[in-house]
Amino acid sequence: SPDLSLQQLNSSDVTCVELLCTLEGLRPEQVNFTWTKADEKLPHYHSTNMSSMLKLCKPDWWDGVTLTCQASYPHNSTVYRKNITLTCRNTGPENLSCCPTVHVLFFIIIAFIWILSYVFARTAVRSRVASKLRPAGLQHESRSGSQMITTSGLEER
Repeated sequence: SPDLSLQQLNSSDVTCVELLCTLEGLRPEQVNFTWTKADEKLPHYHSTNMSSMLKLCKPDWWDGVTLTCQASYPHNSTVYRKNITLTCRNTGPENLSCCPTVHVLFFIIIAFIWILSYVFARTAVRSRVASKLRPAGLQHESRSGSQMITTSGLEER
């Protein structure tokens, strides 16, 4: 009996997916393959009489996207369809780039580190500027009544 199979191939590029759609169980003949993503036709990059390959790279695919392979067999005018939904799970554990949660978390951590380093750097600069602006003989002063306490001693006012 005829069968349309759709499988994901291993890819050396973790930002890309490669899919193979094969029509089996029928006499070899030129089959018309069509790939779609949410009703949008996609160009396939390699076809033989009974199979077709599709390669998609980011940002043309994402976690949860459903792709459809359709094969039209002209001998009996039959159309076969098969879907596949891409997830982080079926693109491999090494491919964390497909998970938007990982990207968001990564950018939040980087932003937090950058903000902390900026705040600490500004605080350090203010401390250095403030210490350079103080007169050499006057490190600390406190006014109480008619006396002013300085590092050089007591002065009457």
